[in-house]
Amino acid sequence: MKTITYQDNMQLWRMESAAEKAGYKKTDDCYWCQIFRNSETGGEFCTSREEDSTNDPAADLAKMLTPSATEEPAEAMRPIMDRLTALKAESIAEADPFGQSPADREIKAIAATLAAFGVQWYYTTDDAGKWVATLK
Repeated sequence: MKTITYQDNMQLWRMESAAEKAGYKKTDDCYWCQIFRNSETGGEFCTSREEDSTNDPAADLAKMLTPSATEEPAEAMRPIMDRLTALKAESIAEADPFGQSPADREIKAIAATLAAFGVQWYYTTDDAGKWVATLK
């Protein structure tokens, strides 16, 4: 299990927020250590407080959540793009004029997470006229 060290609570809170946006939930917690797990992928990581640490915990987390060099970026993003495509169909079906349906809120959350990692994407229509999420 990958361990990411941090120095202060502010760093921990930022990591918790980014991890939640990436689908991780805190499963165990004590004062100095927390364990996060993604129930969909089975991925886990641990955070550990070390006040003399000199690393950048946010960069370590981003590196851990970024696809490996052996994996094509488009392949790694395919499940997320598929989810965004399905959510767009749900959003259209719900027809919430204020854009606050559960599907709309999930689209916004995923979009914010992708933006935090520098991933650019957009919706376009396919040959059948259906909305499809696509990487830039």
